[in-house]
Amino acid sequence: MPAIFTEIVGKYLQHRGVLLDFLMIFEEIVYFLRVIGRQVMRTACA
Repeated sequence: MPAIFTEIVGKYLQHRGVLLDFLMIFEEIVYFLRVIGRQVMRTACA
């Protein structure tokens, strides 16, 4: 029983790590788009 439990916990932690990595990448993409958007607005208004 403990072996199955540790396996489930291990899989959960692996998925959680993937999710955290995905969220960090997503945040970076959003920040990048925001910076580009600001540049575009600046050029359009200028």
